[in-house]
Amino acid sequence: KIALRCQIILLDDAVTGKFRKLTKPMALDLVQKGHTLVVRAENGAIFFVYNEDKTIANEKLARFAANDFIGILGKTRYEYGLNFIFARYIESSD
Repeated sequence: KIALRCQIILLDDAVTGKFRKLTKPMALDLVQKGHTLVVRAENGAIFFVYNEDKTIANEKLARFAANDFIGILGKTRYEYGLNFIFARYIESSD
């Protein structure tokens, strides 16, 4: 298990390189419309965040979207050229 300090971003923004400042209502709305939230670690690595039961953690991340940084405790995995973290715990790290 590792503790990861990171920022919540939209996957779309990671692709375009144009990062928007997210708010909780904005993030919840985007998630409901099918957008994916990911996190960017301090070293720049992008992680897809899943709950321990292997469901995507979009709604949980959206609740923290207004934070500059969050901390995630969980197991990481690198597969198919992608980083994943299976979150046991997510908290504000501002």
